[in-house]
Amino acid sequence: PTSPFSRVDSVHMLLPLAMGSVSQQSSSSFGCCAHPLWLWWWVCKLKFNYYSVLACTLDELIEKLDFTGDNPQPRFGHTVTFIDKHRAILFGGAVGDQVASEFSVGKYIITGDIFLCETLNKKFRKLDPKGTAPSSRAAHATVFHDNVLYIYGGALGGTYKSSSSGELADDNLYMLNIKAGEERAVWSVRSNQTVTPGRRYGHVMAYMRPWLVVFGGNTGNEPVNDVWVLD
Repeated sequence: PTSPFSRVDSVHMLLPLAMGSVSQQSSSSFGCCAHPLWLWWWVCKLKFNYYSVLACTLDELIEKLDFTGDNPQPRFGHTVTFIDKHRAILFGGAVGDQVASEFSVGKYIITGDIFLCETLNKKFRKLDPKGTAPSSRAAHATVFHDNVLYIYGGALGGTYKSSSSGELADDNLYMLNIKAGEERAVWSVRSNQTVTPGRRYGHVMAYMRPWLVVFGGNTGNEPVNDVWVLD
């Protein structure tokens, strides 16, 4: 079948919105909606350390928030995606006793669990969607559009430096439809595509009307800077 993916050979890249130093022992997922300050609260809640944005140190603005409900384990390589102004979905990531770094892989388990975070009442709720769910993974990419959470790529385990010691997730596009509500959410998968961005982790994905855009990452053998669009 004809693939919906196509490769973009020439693009104009935008300057990054965030600048500053990041702890080498930390890894995090950004969740931002309506106001950038919430991004800081969210990162702080998950115990990961980002100290500055737009070259301005904001330590005095960081506040630790206590959430109730089905609190997820501390993790890295997960994604946090806002689905509206006051709710976000956390998916996947790795849990364990040590965060992987340049010098130490650590002991960790890749997860595929999914949580709804309600920011107004500060509560986590674990979801159990039906359908064909993606395998457990970390360092994947997500984006939300029109009641659907899209997930692509990621790593399944081993080190993050070589496909010979760790496997990569498949190159199918997974979709979580929450149009009927979170409790009735359903997974589906778009597979059997002749051309895809290929297996990769550490990439980013964004929605730019009318496309899903995939950029960069690592194929398991080397970092890449290619751009793909899904129409």
